[in-house]
Amino acid sequence: MRAAEPSLRAAREASQTIEYSGLNVKLILGTVMVISAVCSGIAGMLGVAHFGSAQQNEFDTYLLDAIAAVVVGGTSLFGGRGGIGNTIVGLFVLGVLNNGLDHVKIDSFLKILIRGLILLAALVINVYAQRLRAATED
Repeated sequence: MRAAEPSLRAAREASQTIEYSGLNVKLILGTVMVISAVCSGIAGMLGVAHFGSAQQNEFDTYLLDAIAAVVVGGTSLFGGRGGIGNTIVGLFVLGVLNNGLDHVKIDSFLKILIRGLILLAALVINVYAQRLRAATED
């Protein structure tokens, strides 16, 4: 996957320039979409196997958790670099938080609020870190 990363990033950011250099941007983006569709299909089949039925809003509760794990792991939502290792660390942090809130017996709506506040704090820290990096580069 590391070998394909520069091509994927370039195809996303500067597709016309990459076409001039000889890479097939449509093939790269098409391959990424097919891989994404296959992964979504597998996730759907696992969801049906787990829940016993198929619903269009089955995984809505996992969306905030997935975004929060990536942001708490340090990946910027405004572009930039991130990594799987950092995302796994963010996932462990949120898992420990959820387990701790379960042990304290906090209401489920309050748990969502606390997770949202942590996500907001991570975003604010991320924005300030980007501004600080930009100021030191100048």
